[in-house]
Amino acid sequence: ISERPVKAALVQVSDVYNPGTRISPPGKYIWTFYDQHMNYWNHYGELDMFTAQDQPTDPFTPTLARYKDKIYPVNIVHSAWPGVFTKGKPGLNQPKMKDIYEMWTMHRKNPAKYALLSQIIDDNGDSIPEVNSTKEIDALIGSVAEHLEYRGYDLTGKKIVWISDDRMYFSGKDFRMLDKESYEATPYASVHKLSHNIMPAKAALGINGCTDCHRLGSGFFFGAVLKYPFDSLGKPVTGPQYKKLEISAFSAYLGAIRESIIKPVLYFGIGVFLLIALMVLFFTYLWKQTQINFAKQRIIFLVTNAFILIAGVILFFSSELTNYLLPSRMLLDSNHFLISAAVLVTGIVFYFNHQYSGIKPFKASLLSIAILLCFISGLLMLVQIKSIEFISQMAYSLYDISLVLIIILCLTFLAKDQFNVASQN
Repeated sequence: ISERPVKAALVQVSDVYNPGTRISPPGKYIWTFYDQHMNYWNHYGELDMFTAQDQPTDPFTPTLARYKDKIYPVNIVHSAWPGVFTKGKPGLNQPKMKDIYEMWTMHRKNPAKYALLSQIIDDNGDSIPEVNSTKEIDALIGSVAEHLEYRGYDLTGKKIVWISDDRMYFSGKDFRMLDKESYEATPYASVHKLSHNIMPAKAALGINGCTDCHRLGSGFFFGAVLKYPFDSLGKPVTGPQYKKLEISAFSAYLGAIRESIIKPVLYFGIGVFLLIALMVLFFTYLWKQTQINFAKQRIIFLVTNAFILIAGVILFFSSELTNYLLPSRMLLDSNHFLISAAVLVTGIVFYFNHQYSGIKPFKASLLSIAILLCFISGLLMLVQIKSIEFISQMAYSLYDISLVLIIILCLTFLAKDQFNVASQN
């Protein structure tokens, strides 16, 4: 679900007076909504005008969250509200809606009443006041406590607190973190798992290969996700998507580098290797049929291979030509095991050929290290043990790095073989 067209609330707060119109019943004036782009939304006013049958359009990209070991598109609702904390009892109570509404209406009629509420102002210019600073938190907590006592509530053994997502504030500077699930913003608001309007398979993430998700700048891992509705200036506080997915920054960036840099280098190297291998076969036959001296053979070979390399680089960075002439990234990624097995077998053949053919080995020890690293990392990829999960994740990248090293060394040996054949002829 790459996009949701119907407007949905991202933040709902019940700590300030909503100046919107057509809100009914009056007690709902203490509820303020913000849409997915953190713009004020007179939700109740629109419901009164258009009824619940209306579905206003406001496209947004869903947040991703891990739930029961799967990643789902979700709408994580954030909330802020005054609460009543009782020491030794689980959970929180919430003041009655009518009491908070009455507190604000009394203040609006007579600013001297609950005068501290005057400190709660609009900090971000959207015409809606928000509780987002130390003095504003203290003002709200103090005013709510004063009004509840005025109304005759017994607050013995209780404290008025302000909850903002997973933080419970006893004062503007003193707060406690609340336990919550990783897919939640707060234990006191909803998380809506989205299951409708799923895109068809040909539009699914991964249809263009692993880089649909695993690339630098990808919204899947690096998109901005709301962390808290407001900072001290009234601006949204965001964090990267990978944190909501419980993935470390190292793993997210390592995966992106592997898929968007290391693998393309590997596929490019394989393509160059195959072309040069064909050239070697062609020139080996040509040298045997002609009387061209070694110096000229060397120049012809170098110029031809330089042309192949330059043409390959141009093709590699030309997306339109690449998509038209070469296998798709999806095809390559889906057959990565077979491709890597072919590279590994090629490396082993080259190693033994140079080790035992009588030709002096050229960095054969480096090739043996690359082959050994490939085997070890490949085995670690198969190990799914929670305690060494970090090592298993590292193994994927080490595996591809070792394959790149193998193909580069094989290219080196291939070029050296060609000069050896030329010099012998």
